[in-house]
Amino acid sequence: MLTALQGWGVAHNLLAAAVALAATLALRRRPVSRESRPAALALRLFWAGLAATALVQTGMVLLAARGAGPGVALATTLLAFGTAVVALGALAAYFLFLVTGWRPVVPLVACLYGAVALLGAWEAMRAVPTGLALTRWGYEVAYAGEGGLSPSVAQSAAALAALVPAILGAVGFLAIGLRSTGATRQRGILVGLALALWFGTLALPVESDAADVARKLASMAGFVAIYLAYLPPKALQARWGLVRLGRRGRVRAAPGRAGGGAGAPPQRAGPPHPRARVTRAGLTPPRGPPRASPGSPGRPAGSPP
Repeated sequence: MLTALQGWGVAHNLLAAAVALAATLALRRRPVSRESRPAALALRLFWAGLAATALVQTGMVLLAARGAGPGVALATTLLAFGTAVVALGALAAYFLFLVTGWRPVVPLVACLYGAVALLGAWEAMRAVPTGLALTRWGYEVAYAGEGGLSPSVAQSAAALAALVPAILGAVGFLAIGLRSTGATRQRGILVGLALALWFGTLALPVESDAADVARKLASMAGFVAIYLAYLPPKALQARWGLVRLGRRGRVRAAPGRAGGGAGAPPQRAGPPHPRARVTRAGLTPPRGPPRASPGSPGRPAGSPP
């Protein structure tokens, strides 16, 4: 039976998985050019990897509550590490491709993070997981021994592999947003702030129940920002000028406004028809077709030449 704090962690992970999966599906509907396909694929892999990581961590909490044994502990540890490496490597490849425009950078980053994944798997198997155990705020993996690398080297490698894509993602999306206009600007700023909240809160130490709740609330605010960036509700699309990813066309105007978006100036009425009659109720439509202009047979009066 899970406690309230453990259940709170499960709900947090499920929300993260749902938002990341929604972003993946939204990106899949977006048309991309041939030159941008490597970047588009890397970005979809990033969100899909985050969704898979959150689901695996949810499963590990539930398995820990049932007293999972060594085999399950090893399999879920490798799976969680693999999905996280896919997400972080894809994010690094995405921004390196945007900066350099060099297509081979994507397979090079894939090879680099593939080596990181193999190193992590070797470390986990050398340490011999014995089971999954519940903690006050989630779960932990119990090990019988230590890995082949020293703890300082292993922690440094893990921090480098995780922090570089996180910093690239937050700063890169913010830079794209600040240098763009319209929906691209809003989407870049929202996603950049969301990634800063998401990865920033994960790096904070948890020493109390209040700190754990505050950290998860901050990352949930990031989830809301990601949802607004990719799939904004219709009520906010016109008001804030947001556009759902993968949709073409203009943003509908706000009530009482004319034009393509919120805040557009009202359009002025054109000149009255030359044969319209003015009454107390206003202009009434003319009776019959308008007369042609002198010297321009068949052209309505007032038409441009």
